[in-house]
Amino acid sequence: MARVSPTTDELRSPLSSCGQNSTKKRAPKAHLSLDTSDERDDDPLTAAVLAALDASILYDNEGVALEAFRARLGSSEVRADFKIKMLLDMLATVRATHLSKESLEIAWHRIVDEERRDLLELTTSTPPTSARDSVASVPRPSTSGAPSKLSQAKSKRKQAEYDAKLLANRLALLKQEEQKAWRKIEQTREKAQQILEHREEVVKKQQDRHLFLHAREVETRTATKKHKLAAKTSVIKKRQAAISIISRKYQEVDTVKQERRRLKIEKERQAQAEVERAREKRELVRHQEEELRKKRLKERVVAEKQAVARYRQSVEEEEVMLREQRKRVAAMERAELELIQRLQSTQLLQRQAYNELEKALIRTEM
Repeated sequence: MARVSPTTDELRSPLSSCGQNSTKKRAPKAHLSLDTSDERDDDPLTAAVLAALDASILYDNEGVALEAFRARLGSSEVRADFKIKMLLDMLATVRATHLSKESLEIAWHRIVDEERRDLLELTTSTPPTSARDSVASVPRPSTSGAPSKLSQAKSKRKQAEYDAKLLANRLALLKQEEQKAWRKIEQTREKAQQILEHREEVVKKQQDRHLFLHAREVETRTATKKHKLAAKTSVIKKRQAAISIISRKYQEVDTVKQERRRLKIEKERQAQAEVERAREKRELVRHQEEELRKKRLKERVVAEKQAVARYRQSVEEEEVMLREQRKRVAAMERAELELIQRLQSTQLLQRQAYNELEKALIRTEM
């Protein structure tokens, strides 16, 4: 299962949108808050946040460790400030373990700027026109840093908007991961089907070639036998003609009998020799087939062992990855849990498709 954690851009996007909206609403008064950017570094809250950020950077290449950063702010003297609480609540929804220092500084300065804009808007608002309106109106907050009810309400509303946007981003990421997994499953199934079709085509070609070679071998053997039989018949006919000539010429019965006896013995000897050659040839063919069978069996055993080793290694890697992924998804909200369960189901189908692909590859190698 893919790791779902907000990136730096995701953390900035809700805050940036809030900042842009507030800037559009307060465009006529924007010049009143320009001097606050130079003063915020002198704010003790900002100094405490920056110090906690620097102290929470364990390794330069990993950024700020969020757990250490939250622990330092939670145990500091400024933990009761509502801006610190807002920052901690915002980080509580982040499932990443590390974020860049730049993104956290931007988030903190946006919170501070929003509060200062709210206070500036209240202090520059139009005063009541009568004593009656003055008595009924809400007293203005002082600029000593104490938050007003309006700023708190706006902060809570912005925090709720940020939480909703962050949750929507995570849900969108989970849906994208599910769609990617289904696309991979379809691609894997198509590839497995192509491999199976290719393997069937190769097997058919091998069978056709084997039948062709067998037919050609049978045809060659038949032609050889016919040629040998014709040669033997020709020899016999020639010898019989010679015997007839000798018989007619000399009329010697004994000579004819001896020649016939000799031809018979020669024929029997040739037949015996032919039988012996056929037997030796059969033994040679049987020996070659046995050697070929042993060789194929040995190659198949080696291939099966290699396939089993690769399969076990893949299973172990998948199990290790599964254990690591399960450690990262300990707590999720109800809507996320349903999508993650669907994603795990699709990944199980994907793993089965990979197994089918691997089996198809193994059968192809065999």
